[in-house]
Amino acid sequence: MGEALINKNIFYVLVFITIFGLASVSLFVVNQNISLQNQLGDYQGQITELQNQNSELNNQISELENQLSQVTNLVKITRFTKTGFSPICGMLIVSTANVTVHNFGINDVNGLTLSIKFYDVETLSEPLQIGNLSAGEERTISHSILWILTNDPDEPFVATLWLGDQLLDEYILGHSAGLP
Repeated sequence: MGEALINKNIFYVLVFITIFGLASVSLFVVNQNISLQNQLGDYQGQITELQNQNSELNNQISELENQLSQVTNLVKITRFTKTGFSPICGMLIVSTANVTVHNFGINDVNGLTLSIKFYDVETLSEPLQIGNLSAGEERTISHSILWILTNDPDEPFVATLWLGDQLLDEYILGHSAGLP
């Protein structure tokens, strides 16, 4: 019976050690879990801060790209002349416009459109696709303008240069007291 008592005491000691060990491990795991949750909260705060900084940087990039496009897409109409007053048929008249455009920017520009019309009256001519204009290039474009004799031939003409839907330049040829 003494041996059974010793075995029973050993059993209780082993159970106690096991329970104590499991409690210690559980406490360690809980502390680690709390520590990891705190770290996760810190990381989430850092992620939010980095996302805000990323958003600010994207806004700055957009602003810089806009400023750069104003420099790189610096294409201007430098000269505009109109010659001729040739009747085609009936009251339909054709004149020739010579428009010189210059790319003062640092990059080639593609997708330019040039339209020429009376200042406040539509003409029958379609807008002209210029194509690629290299950096530093100057090009003179000759284009026929169709218009109806009922328009005053001394009325100002306007040449408008577009890149997509962005107005790059406008040149008014002629003079009138009512022009802005």
